[in-house]
Amino acid sequence: MSIVERVPPHDVDSEQAVLAAGLVDLHALVVARGILEPGDFYRPAHAILWRALCAVADAGKPVELLTVRDALGANLDDVGGFPYLVDLYGSIPTTAHTEYHARHVADLALRRAAIAACADSLGELFDPHAEEPVTAAQGRLMAVQARRNEKAVRVGDVAADVTDDTNRQHQARKRYERTGPAVTTGIKQLDEMLYVAPGNYVVMAARPSAGKTALANQMMLHVAQNHGPVYFASLEMDKEAITRRLLAQMTGVGTVRQRNGAVSDAELDLLSQAARSIAELPLWIDDRPAMTVAQIAAGAQQQHAKTPLALVVIDHLSEVAAVDPRASAYERMSQIARDVGVMFRRLRVPGIAIAQLSREVDRDNRKPRASDLRDSGQLEQKADAIVMLHRPHREGEKTDAELLLVKQRDGAVGTVPVVYEAERTRFVASVSAGALA
Repeated sequence: MSIVERVPPHDVDSEQAVLAAGLVDLHALVVARGILEPGDFYRPAHAILWRALCAVADAGKPVELLTVRDALGANLDDVGGFPYLVDLYGSIPTTAHTEYHARHVADLALRRAAIAACADSLGELFDPHAEEPVTAAQGRLMAVQARRNEKAVRVGDVAADVTDDTNRQHQARKRYERTGPAVTTGIKQLDEMLYVAPGNYVVMAARPSAGKTALANQMMLHVAQNHGPVYFASLEMDKEAITRRLLAQMTGVGTVRQRNGAVSDAELDLLSQAARSIAELPLWIDDRPAMTVAQIAAGAQQQHAKTPLALVVIDHLSEVAAVDPRASAYERMSQIARDVGVMFRRLRVPGIAIAQLSREVDRDNRKPRASDLRDSGQLEQKADAIVMLHRPHREGEKTDAELLLVKQRDGAVGTVPVVYEAERTRFVASVSAGALA
């Protein structure tokens, strides 16, 4: 049997496994999209369905049966109709092996492309008058491999986008009359150092009770007041507790006194005014416990589709649910760290992810380092910037602290002295602020 008479290598089961995973888990779809193109599917119907899945995700809609059915439109019958979607949806017990199946499908597509290239070369190889047929055959095979590796782009194609972005940042600087990053934190000395641009992945880390959630709340309140909509995934505190902290920052009336009603009439008026101000802010809190990265991404995408977000905050990474419950703590955090980075890049929205530091910081009584990020070196590797909060003394109304910018991919690092005001649960610049390391 000749090479062209054989059935091309393919695996329908693996293709179905990838499509089913994409239907039930946004994380799985994100993983597979980094590996596969529509043309990699052997069945044309599967390529059509794959495009529909990706289109729904790109539109910021939840990827599920009804949205994919609607995206298919007139092509629904071409993929086997709605019953085929339902069968796919119920066919996969776990999405843990999505990457394996996606790479298998991609490998088979590469083999089919190589076979086609060889078939095209057969005539030349048998033709005694063909010039350099072996070189031509090698060239075809090299072109096949190049298509699989075609992730790079010409720098010239990027230059216009980069200059356009520079112009947008320039206009933003004039509009807000400030010098600093695309999104500011509200702490001037930190803003002079830290650049937070669309798609950037900022990790903010501290030991428990140091004030990292308070700092995150302070930053997101500033962004909502000055830049635009904020999506806050709060896996540790409920929306009422977060709102009380925001009110404390705005009024100086502490959360404890808010809860027990120990406020004066004047303070009650202040709280009411602050509550009205908060009601006008484009700030959304998702306090569902034990969310996966896929669930956070789906929520952020839905909100982003309605009102483009200026910032996404996740508090905190240690509370994010693992896709594979059998994974070790290191494996779990490494996967979460990678997936969160993918989410921020795909949304093209700046993101702040709160993380824990290891116990060694307290035990050794020292300032934290990037290597102290708990359970994962992936956080240190994937983050565009890392800000560590160091507050060695935590008793008292006002305590000294430092914001340590220990990593910034395209900028300086340094230290910003700050003071934590316990009643307001916020950080303010220290009189000695500005000392750069």
